[in-house]
Amino acid sequence: MNKTIYILAFVEGMLVMAVELITVRLLSPYYGNSLHVITTVLGITMLSLLSGYYLGARLVAADKHRTLPLVFIVIAAALLCAVPTYSPYIAQWSVKLGLLNGTLVSVLSVLGLPLLLLGAVSPQFIQQISESQERAGTASGNIYAISTLGGVMGTFVLGLYCIPQIGLKKSALIFGLGSIIFSLALVVLSKMKFNAKNPLLLAVPLFVLMSFLIPDKMSTPRKNFNLLYSSDGLLGKLEVLDNENSDMRILANNVMSQSMVNKNTGVSAMSYTHVIATVASFIPPERRNKAAVVGMAAGSLVRELQQLGFKAITAVDIDKRTEKVADTYFNIKKRYL
Repeated sequence: MNKTIYILAFVEGMLVMAVELITVRLLSPYYGNSLHVITTVLGITMLSLLSGYYLGARLVAADKHRTLPLVFIVIAAALLCAVPTYSPYIAQWSVKLGLLNGTLVSVLSVLGLPLLLLGAVSPQFIQQISESQERAGTASGNIYAISTLGGVMGTFVLGLYCIPQIGLKKSALIFGLGSIIFSLALVVLSKMKFNAKNPLLLAVPLFVLMSFLIPDKMSTPRKNFNLLYSSDGLLGKLEVLDNENSDMRILANNVMSQSMVNKNTGVSAMSYTHVIATVASFIPPERRNKAAVVGMAAGSLVRELQQLGFKAITAVDIDKRTEKVADTYFNIKKRYL
């Protein structure tokens, strides 16, 4: 019994960090990653967990069958599955309220409920373990240690592997559905009592279906633009779009244009590339041997340096997706990266 509870505490800790990390990445296209936004996320996280701890303490006496912690974990995991689908709708509405109010409303709307539910789990687990003759201090220390370990593991796996490799939506689905299936299977195998008819569980299929059936607003092409490429990653949502009303091809990161290039001529529509190229043109032709470009984007500057006769151009970018994008959609060959 206690082993099952400790394993579920690990899952709960992992879900807390998954919800927080994915929410930050989902809202960054609208509010950025400023100190203001980070402060709001951390503050709402603490407030939600605080409320959850208080709620969990009050529910200890009311939950005679000791099944609510599992119900809360399953519902929070289902919310995680759906958060990439519904959060853009909330963000696009709340951004009209201004930076301060919009950030507070969007973060609270997305983070509040799942973290409140997860926060309510620990006090109930501590009570269950204490009832098995284990000392309350030992039980609480073990629960919080194992929960924190789950958070650490979830942060590293999600942030360093899942999001950069498979994107936000798939990461949320894997963590959310995986937590639901694992938790329910664990309860069945351990023969732990569980009320499968709890009306709160009706929300689980609703949120999971939402993640599949409702259109992903962040992946919907903008009006008058054709979406050629889209990729979620730790460094943002990278997109390549063609303007239907002109010959412009755009590279955007988190909805902000990084490069605008005429797809027929390769000429950049952004002045900064021409300014830098103009400065480089003052170098005598016989000395134009090597050049380094920090920040590849669509490769507009690389192209202009080529035209100036630079013989060896090395371009670097912190986002490894840029290599494929520049080569495939902007005809900047790999040998220049």
